[in-house]
Amino acid sequence: VVDNTLETLQNLARYHRDQLSIPVIGITGTNGKTTSKELIYSVLKSEINIYATKGNLNNHIGVPLSILEVNNKHSIAIIEMGANHKNEINFLCGIAKPTHGIITNIGSAHLEGFKSIEGVIQTKNELYKFIKFQNGLLFVNNDDNLLLNLANNIKKITYGKTSKSNISIS
Repeated sequence: VVDNTLETLQNLARYHRDQLSIPVIGITGTNGKTTSKELIYSVLKSEINIYATKGNLNNHIGVPLSILEVNNKHSIAIIEMGANHKNEINFLCGIAKPTHGIITNIGSAHLEGFKSIEGVIQTKNELYKFIKFQNGLLFVNNDDNLLLNLANNIKKITYGKTSKSNISIS
């Protein structure tokens, strides 16, 4: 018996994550989170035992449920994180504790919760800030100036169409 089942679920997931010593890739973005997660999962699953968020369980309930499915047989986890209001990505990072991060893109969605595109940018950037604080690693689209600017002074691997990218996909 608990006072608040949601808080208990989230606290259990935080505790469980603290027991895991594996890399966690956090993925967020206005669009393409689930597709990017599935593509990364498809590439890595042939080489390692990997966990990835099921479907798009990427909110304050889905992220804790996902973290609780990760076990010590997994070498890495990919956790999708969605948001429709300010500070939500920061909250989800506090549960998933990603060591690596990807923002697929930033656009004007869920403006009723974010109030402005600046609110969307600030919230998505919470992933980058968390990764920086953890001394983690970002994967950044080198063709997206907004993402590059947000990732300034954070350890990163860039990808994109130009030869300036660490990984060129031209």
